Amino acid sequence: EDAFENCSSLKKLVIEDRIVELPYLSTAFKGCPLEDVYIGVDNFGRAFKGWKTLKNVILGNKVRAIGSNAFAGCTNLSSITIPSSVSSIELFAFQGCINLESITLYSQDPLSIHSACLPEEAYTKTKLFVPKGTLLKYQASDVWKDFLQIQEFILLDDTDLTTLIEGE
Repeated sequence: EDAFENCSSLKKLVIEDRIVELPYLSTAFKGCPLEDVYIGVDNFGRAFKGWKTLKNVILGNKVRAIGSNAFAGCTNLSSITIPSSVSSIELFAFQGCINLESITLYSQDPLSIHSACLPEEAYTKTKLFVPKGTLLKYQASDVWKDFLQIQEFILLDDTDLTTLIEGE
């Protein structure tokens, strides 16, 4: 349950998609100053809720949904990368993420989300990155259209997003 508790040098965590469940994730890394996390497993629940040191999150292609309060209270979260496999983001998923600088979406079609998924200031200060050719879709879509800064990026491939966090 507390295998890595208070491991002060652990800043990067890769949870590969071969892992089926994470029943003790929130306690296994308690007190670790995690900053960069790759989450490959679909059901991670609220394991990262309130994690103050968390800065960058990349979700893998096995992730289908971001649950309610999944990253709520992660006040230092600055970027999240969401693959095309994600079909829903539930209420309050990013509430309290007041330092969110960028959201990168790989989906060709805008996800249906509720405005309460994000803190109010996100719409004015967070940059939303969407695949090239989808800008008009996002600008016309509920909630996403409220972002003042939407930019397109050239979508190469989102089949192995682990390389983004591993720095390869």
